[in-house]
Amino acid sequence: MAEETLLRRKNPYTPGAGRYPVCLAGRDPERTAFAKALRDIGDADAPECHVLYGPRGNGKTVLLADLCRRAAREGIRMLDLAGRPEGLIVGKAPAEGWLQKSRSRFRVGTSGTGVSGSMRTREWRRLFPPEALPELVAESSNGLLVTLDEAHAAPSGALGTLLSSAQMLRKDGRPLLLALAGTPGLKSALEKERATFWNRSKRLALGLLSAGACAEILEETGKVAGLAYRPEALETLVGAGDRYPYFVQLYGEAAWERAAAAGTDTVDGALAAGVIDDVRPVREEYYGDRELEIRRERLSLPARAVAEALVEREALPKRELEALLARYAAGEQEALALEERLYGLGLIWREPGERLWTAGIPSLPAFLKETLAPEGYPAEPVGG
Repeated sequence: MAEETLLRRKNPYTPGAGRYPVCLAGRDPERTAFAKALRDIGDADAPECHVLYGPRGNGKTVLLADLCRRAAREGIRMLDLAGRPEGLIVGKAPAEGWLQKSRSRFRVGTSGTGVSGSMRTREWRRLFPPEALPELVAESSNGLLVTLDEAHAAPSGALGTLLSSAQMLRKDGRPLLLALAGTPGLKSALEKERATFWNRSKRLALGLLSAGACAEILEETGKVAGLAYRPEALETLVGAGDRYPYFVQLYGEAAWERAAAAGTDTVDGALAAGVIDDVRPVREEYYGDRELEIRRERLSLPARAVAEALVEREALPKRELEALLARYAAGEQEALALEERLYGLGLIWREPGERLWTAGIPSLPAFLKETLAPEGYPAEPVGG
């Protein structure tokens, strides 16, 4: 039976948590840019710093993982970090040199030739002095890749230290690639570090997928578990997913589960309709988390106004958004700060070079329009 076949296999879809997918489609420009940077390292050259940013759920962590896989195949050493407000997480690092000497202070485990652990903010400068990167590069005959995921959440000073060290090494032509990934708030975080040369970095804006890429992900991933999609089912699920990578994986996961339970290896139109019902509460909870973030930031009133405008128009010219936010600000700088905060939270998104703002997370404006309190009602959480 198809049910037995599917249930004996692991669900191949990977929503959330940056798990590496079976099919990584629709990100060719970003993967090409990373591949070129690794070639430069292999040629003993110094590629520019790469900054990957976009709303959550668009696959930034997956692309960093893809970059690390490529680097490992080419024998390039890696220092893999992740930002947290309380410090830095060390995912993997070379086990020699300066880290070998200090790892006992923060080590929580070892993995192969690397170590892993975490550094608190107070330990960052002590355990990662300016000379750390030059030492690691000198010890790495094939070059060094440093990745920092969730870079927007890195503690104060960490980004500046990394950028300054990387810039000096690049100036000397040393084979180092620094790759940062984070929400749109990463841009503000970098500017606060006063490292002005970051503007000359390679910026990679990660928006929504194409409809074709979404269909490819559903189909190719399903094949691993022996699951097929009829054309009408693909059309339904791609449309429901709003071309948002996280939602695409959610619908694929639910389709596999429903097909297995129904004893079939084919997703047709009727089954796809049931999948949409299955995923609806998960989406509602996801939107609810975003709403709570907005309320905690005390942005309910401007967020609701922007959400209403995006529901009506789908896209807002830059000047119209600025005029809208000016109603909730005491001046131009405060209005700009509101824009940056809504941008960082994923409510609004603008492709590089475009002057139109759209929804950062699809369908979130419609949800916020219905759930955020009407103007004038102070519906912020007690205690902020």
